[in-house]
Amino acid sequence: MKRIIDLLAEYNAMTNRDLMAILDAVPQDLLRRITGSYFGSILGTLMHLLNVDLLWLERISAGNDRLQVAEIAGGDLRKGITALNDSRDYGQFKEIRKRMDQSILDTVKKMDEAMLAASVRYTDARGAAQEKPLFIVMLHMFNHQTHHRGQITEVLDQHGVENDISNISWKF
Repeated sequence: MKRIIDLLAEYNAMTNRDLMAILDAVPQDLLRRITGSYFGSILGTLMHLLNVDLLWLERISAGNDRLQVAEIAGGDLRKGITALNDSRDYGQFKEIRKRMDQSILDTVKKMDEAMLAASVRYTDARGAAQEKPLFIVMLHMFNHQTHHRGQITEVLDQHGVENDISNISWKF
């Protein structure tokens, strides 16, 4: 399982970089344009992913000193994301996304098979107590990213923007 989680962390960071390269080339008003997607716009969806990634990293590192990474433990990413939630500045978003992806890679690097099999306890968005093996949490986190990047690429497709970024077999 460790090898799969390592691969998904690397794929996630690579695909986010590829997506940012595409978004750098589109008219910036397209990022904020209300598209009818669940989070309103491309930038809204990107912000959702950033906020949820932080939430998952905080959940999995809570009470596990081995999984602490400086960006999360020091609150630096939380502060940056909080400011970004207000400003919605795409340039700032890109920098924080890179830091988040590096924090995910750093966290995953510290995991081993025993950790991945161990339980993570957290409270879900509905307020219910949950307990899941870490590998399930990590698979969910990466699947969540893929799901929402798919929504973004659909919006790009609708605007004629080439965006074939998700083929994992082309990346490895």
